[in-house]
Amino acid sequence: MGISFALEKISKGLVGELDPLFKGLYSEIAHNDSSRSYNPAPYFQLDSVGALRIFTARYPEGMVGFSIFFVGPNHQDGNRIEAKQDLFYLKQENRVGMLGFRFLSWCDEQLANDGATTIYFHTSTKLNYGKLLEKLGYYQHQIVYARRIRQCVPDLR
Repeated sequence: MGISFALEKISKGLVGELDPLFKGLYSEIAHNDSSRSYNPAPYFQLDSVGALRIFTARYPEGMVGFSIFFVGPNHQDGNRIEAKQDLFYLKQENRVGMLGFRFLSWCDEQLANDGATTIYFHTSTKLNYGKLLEKLGYYQHQIVYARRIRQCVPDLR
């Protein structure tokens, strides 16, 4: 049995399945911050207003990737529905062949069917999917800089 893609609803069970993939992602993209963690609470809030899309890639043995988007009206004019990628990850052993291309193509199709007119996708300099995105028809739109101005508050969950 092959790979399957799905739009999934946020739940405690899904968060548990995503946890090891989040840890894998953060271990690859951390910029001098190996303690980085995630807080799923905002995902539940976004889902409650219909603004969250979580797409997963699974083999029968389990989840191998995900892509999370926030979907809503453009903040400047409100006339367009935009999908803004929050996180994307495929396990390292699944980054061969066409899986990433097929998965993201499928995600794009789902977002288009959901009314999105534009999809914004960012990629880390440490885990750069730019070439894959360009093959899908994406183009470089902005360059984003980040500066840490203070240490994060520890996760007290």
